[in-house]
Amino acid sequence: TMEFQYKGLTAELEKLCVTEEEIDRNVERLKGQELPDMSAEELRENVAAALQAHYDERAEEELLDKLIRQAAQTLDFTPNEAALDDAAQAQMELLKNHLAQRELSLEAYCEFMSTSEEQLLEDMRMDSVQLLRVQEAIDRIAALENISVSEDELGEASEEICYRNQLKLDELNEQEQ
Repeated sequence: TMEFQYKGLTAELEKLCVTEEEIDRNVERLKGQELPDMSAEELRENVAAALQAHYDERAEEELLDKLIRQAAQTLDFTPNEAALDDAAQAQMELLKNHLAQRELSLEAYCEFMSTSEEQLLEDMRMDSVQLLRVQEAIDRIAALENISVSEDELGEASEEICYRNQLKLDELNEQEQ
């Protein structure tokens, strides 16, 4: 476990390391594919480096998430009812889109999860409290640190979100409204 501190906040994070088995699995997966001219050892080293870079990126994302959640817990901020309703409804729409991509209905999902749409929405509403607190923390940090985002950066981030969530840009824009 590694401990990180940033401006008075502390987060512990499990160190993620690449295992020999993961390297071997990835090397085996790549064996039959047309690869650049390199030795098996070079291939192993490249796979190990790529996996470790992926783990490092995930660890950094986890750390940032933990730190921002810690910052959000310290805020004197309570979201209003309308904001909670809007955030929960946005989460529900996102879930419906994910299910639709897999050709599943919300009704089937609720049945599988042994819940109702109303209970699911109420759970999402409770989760929205933390989400809105995190957003408020981000907004306050950005204001304090004088951080702004250009239209190009916003576009690139939107494309990344769409890619990771298998969404189209217009679907993402609908959810933001």
